[in-house]
Amino acid sequence: MSSRKKERKSLKPAHLKSLVLIRGAGELASGVAHCLFNCGFKVVMTELPEPLVIRRAVSFASAIYDREVTIEGVKAVYHSLINELKPSLTNIIP
Repeated sequence: MSSRKKERKSLKPAHLKSLVLIRGAGELASGVAHCLFNCGFKVVMTELPEPLVIRRAVSFASAIYDREVTIEGVKAVYHSLINELKPSLTNIIP
């Protein structure tokens, strides 16, 4: 039984280093991203230059127009180049 506890503990650090790429930043994708981010995953989202979202108030796609958006305490920031992402992966969703 103690080996099981050790096994569970060893899984946690690897999970926290995981990077999740979500294609799209509409309301459903934003909800998934919010949940994963709050669980400790690093999240990157992609979106069209002109998003097709209807409910912008609950979508990280709003960052395309506003350059950044905060939804329920989670901040997303727009980046146009992949090189800008690495420094931003600490406490926001690029």
